[in-house]
Amino acid sequence: MLSTVVEIWYGTLLFLGSIATLASLYSIILGRRFDRRVLESLERPRLGFQPHVCVIMPCKGHEPNLEENIDALLKQNYPSYHVMIVADSENDAAYKVADKILKSTKGSKAELLTSTQHSNASGKVSALLTALEKNDENAKVFAFIDSDAAIHASWLADLVDPLGDPALGATTGFRWYFATGFWSEVQSAWNASGSNLMFNDKYNFPWGGTMALRKETLDQIHVMDVWKDAVSDDLTLNIALRTHGYHTLFLPQCTVATFTKNITRSTLLK
Repeated sequence: MLSTVVEIWYGTLLFLGSIATLASLYSIILGRRFDRRVLESLERPRLGFQPHVCVIMPCKGHEPNLEENIDALLKQNYPSYHVMIVADSENDAAYKVADKILKSTKGSKAELLTSTQHSNASGKVSALLTALEKNDENAKVFAFIDSDAAIHASWLADLVDPLGDPALGATTGFRWYFATGFWSEVQSAWNASGSNLMFNDKYNFPWGGTMALRKETLDQIHVMDVWKDAVSDDLTLNIALRTHGYHTLFLPQCTVATFTKNITRSTLLK
């Protein structure tokens, strides 16, 4: 009887060990595939597409590194762009930070707006709609960036260039969390697992934290109507783009960094 139980346990552990080994090998294959796709993206020939761009940054509260992120946005290596920063109100901490930076930055091509609440839309979507309603008539492309996203100097140029192909619906990056403790490490690992999916046309989407679309594309999909009742900006946008036959191009070089602070088990689960 004892030997039978031992054999069952041994067989079970052997089976689980085999599954774990196969999973590890598959993970290595996925990692190699991801590396190859990143290199292909970095080596893709540039189209030289550099139209005037309107960059929209919704912000609320005092996000980590907000000052540095706004400063990086104002110092992009891009010939012609305008920035719209949208805060909930003039009493919002983010508004005060942005106002101070814009007033101290000479020749800043940026403006600070307060959000107009759209009754059925979320706070972030209301901010985006406010900026689009204000409209930059010279903009041929609209880019969107989260206020907690750290970007490099060529972020905008990298994000916009592929849109020289009018058949492309949107370009997008993704987020990478830089951890500062155990639970933020869990958050980072959890989020990072989605990066590989962004290369798959079947499953990817224009992630709202860093994305760009041609103005004519936004007009064609009627984005103002799409977002007027939306809680999520990117998921509703993804549905509209797919409905019109557009696809989204993931650009790993447009991945943005977010430095997390004070992440606990409860905040992570929330």
